Amino acid sequence: MARTSIEALVCVLGWCLGGVVGIGTLAFAFGIGWILQFTLVKVIQPLIKK
Repeated sequence: MARTSIEALVCVLGWCLGGVVGIGTLAFAFGIGWILQFTLVKVIQPLIKK
């Protein structure tokens, strides 16, 4: 949740500074936190436990 909030804030700030906000930007901003969480739990942690 914290990472998603930070990504959304950065997205809004970029837009306020004149940047382009498209569907890809929004998908990244709201999806990266969940993707990283899944990757860390399901992929990385089992490799570390070996």
